[in-house]
Amino acid sequence: MKTQVTKPLLLLAILLFASAQAFAQSADAIVGKWLSEKKDAKIDIYKADNGKYYGKLFWGARMYEANGQTSRLAKNGKPFKDMVILKDFTFADGVWEDGTIYDPEEGKTYSCRMKLDGNRLNIRGYVGVSLFGRETVWQKI
Repeated sequence: MKTQVTKPLLLLAILLFASAQAFAQSADAIVGKWLSEKKDAKIDIYKADNGKYYGKLFWGARMYEANGQTSRLAKNGKPFKDMVILKDFTFADGVWEDGTIYDPEEGKTYSCRMKLDGNRLNIRGYVGVSLFGRETVWQKI
C-alpha cells in the first residue's frame, strides 16, 4: 500500500519541479532581437548581470547621417547607436515590469511593462498608472 501512495506523490513532485523550471526559464524568452512596430528600429533585449532586462538600439532607419556619422538626438544630443532604451525590468507572473522605456523622438522616459504573446512583444509605456499610456507591439526577428 505504501508504494501505491508513494508513486503518485513522486510523480506529482516531478511535475511540479518540471513546471517550476519551465516557468523560471520563460523569463528569458524576451531575450533577443526585436523589430519596432514602425519597422524603423531594431532593439536587442538582454539580461544583465544584475538579473534585470535591458534593451538597446542596434539599428535604426535614422541612425546615421548622410556623411556616415552616427545621428544624434535633437532632444538630448546622445547618439542613437547602442542607446539603452529599456531599463531595469524584472519578470513576475508572465510580465516584465518595474522598468522604464525611453522614447528617443520625444526625449522622455516612461514607466513600462511588457508581455510576450508568441513572437510579439506587447509594450505599454505610461505615466503614473498603466491605464494612462500608449501601447506598441514589437516583432521578434
